[in-house]
Amino acid sequence: MSQGSRYSLHVIWVAALLNQGCATAPRVRGAAGVTLERLCEGGITTSGAVEGAIWLKAKSKEASGQFPADVRAEPSMLQLEVTNLIGETQARINVKGDAYRIEVPGREAQNQSGQSAWGGIPLRWAQRLFLGGFPCPSLPLGSGASARLEVDDQLVVEVREGGGAEEFAFVLKQWGGAPWAKELTWVRREGNAVVARVQFTFDRPDEISGAPLRWAAVSDQGSVDVRWRRRKLTGAPQE
Repeated sequence: MSQGSRYSLHVIWVAALLNQGCATAPRVRGAAGVTLERLCEGGITTSGAVEGAIWLKAKSKEASGQFPADVRAEPSMLQLEVTNLIGETQARINVKGDAYRIEVPGREAQNQSGQSAWGGIPLRWAQRLFLGGFPCPSLPLGSGASARLEVDDQLVVEVREGGGAEEFAFVLKQWGGAPWAKELTWVRREGNAVVARVQFTFDRPDEISGAPLRWAAVSDQGSVDVRWRRRKLTGAPQE
């Protein structure tokens, strides 16, 4: 990134701080906290649902291949219907919370389920990613989490909970007058040992919402690459 672009990013972060106003200044957690807040709020749909069609490329011990899929994403669940090139349903994937189930019509023996992660990628962010958001810490700053801005346009967030720790290292760019993540490296540690690592990349921010229309996640156990072909917001979530 050029020196001019790097300068403009820091101007935005400073302006975000100043715009809080003098009366609220004591509550501001610093430029890093403001940046994290804007990053985690931007693009994501928190009410209603997102529907559309994607092109999905996946590789893991659970499943591998390239295929189109129809998607419905809500804050509490995610549904994907994988089809072949002539539109026939090949599999249905349902994710709720951190659990998933894959159903293969007519071949029940191939059905499978799991929880916590798919291909080494945490499922807790599945709905958030399809709703247009970035993976973000679950704890607020000051409650086991801390954040700092690095000079190379990185936002680093460290979270400590119990005997473990997580690190979110965002590489930022400017989009629509706000910080936008083009890369994220997430690391989970238990003691001094790294037990999980995922590299996310994001591209093609939606012109209106800023949601990434293409994103990918890669771990040492698998990968997934999603490209939206058609995407729209719909009404309230299903009961």
